[in-house]
Amino acid sequence: MEVKATGIVTKNHNNGKKINVQWKIETKLKEWYYFTFIRVIWKVKSNPENWMCVALIDFTFYDKSQDICHFENEIYWKKNLNKKSGDKKITKRQNQKNIFEERFVQQVKL
Repeated sequence: MEVKATGIVTKNHNNGKKINVQWKIETKLKEWYYFTFIRVIWKVKSNPENWMCVALIDFTFYDKSQDICHFENEIYWKKNLNKKSGDKKITKRQNQKNIFEERFVQQVKL
C-alpha cells in the first residue's frame, strides 16, 4: 500500500457519500506491506491491543519504519510466505498481491 496523503475529516455530510478532509500531501511516498485494506480512504482505528494497528499508525503519522520481520513472523503471513509457485519461490511483492487478493475474495464472499 502506498501512503500518498493523510487527512483529518473536518465535516461529515452524513449522506454516505461526502466528507470534507484537511489533507496533508506526503512529499515522499511511503510503501507499507501487510495489514492493508482495499479502500482509497481508510479509517484506521487506534487499538493499543493490536500491534499491527499501532505499527501502521506509527508508520503513517510518525514516520517510524515498518518492522517487516515482525509481520513475516506472524502466523498467517509466515505460513503464506513459505508457499512456492512451481520451482521458483514467490517474491515478497507477488506474495503480498496474492494475500491481498485472497483477503479481498474472502471479504466479497461475506
